[in-house]
Amino acid sequence: MELASALTRIVGERNVQTIGALQAVTALPDVQAKLKELSATPVGSTPETLTTLVATETAKWRAVIQSIGGLKRD
Repeated sequence: MELASALTRIVGERNVQTIGALQAVTALPDVQAKLKELSATPVGSTPETLTTLVATETAKWRAVIQSIGGLKRD
């Protein structure tokens, strides 16, 4: 169990470092300009929040696709 705890701690620390780096990059004026041009808004969150978002969006769009009979190949 100690290994799992250590890995969780290390991943958490790396996540904090990664978020900090991404925030620094997205604060750069040229990156801000490109994001605005693309109508994109960066949103910071946790891995758990992203997991929940992906699951929710997948379920929503799966239902839409199924309602039209699925995807068809040409």
